[in-house]
Amino acid sequence: MTAPEQLNGSPILIDTDVLCFMLRGDSRGDFVRPFILNSTLSMSFMSVAELYYGAYIDGWGAARIVRLENSLKSYAILQYDYLTCQLWGQVKAQRQAHGHEIGHADAWIAATALRHNCALATNNSRDFDDIEGLLLLGPGLP
Repeated sequence: MTAPEQLNGSPILIDTDVLCFMLRGDSRGDFVRPFILNSTLSMSFMSVAELYYGAYIDGWGAARIVRLENSLKSYAILQYDYLTCQLWGQVKAQRQAHGHEIGHADAWIAATALRHNCALATNNSRDFDDIEGLLLLGPGLP
């Protein structure tokens, strides 16, 4: 796996699954901890939307949603723009050309990471592994 010093303080985009694991205290989120001190941590607007969807579908109460919102304050939330939209189209087309589908949400997350030159920290590297120019951080990755 990439060492924190290899990133030279480059920003890291946290995938939705990683934040979920970190919030639950699940060890599957631990791989990102060494990077926290040396990098700017960010999330895609799409991950924030996925988190709210999960909260509402699971019937979270107001207090738990406030805890989520307080956790999100630790991250730079990266928005979409015209270039992100172009990159989204490229990511979808590239994955399809390689015979792999990618969901809309994952395509937005990848496009956001590419747009903002972030490494993507994820436990779902298979969803992103053949996207040109995207640096992945995760368990079992070189």
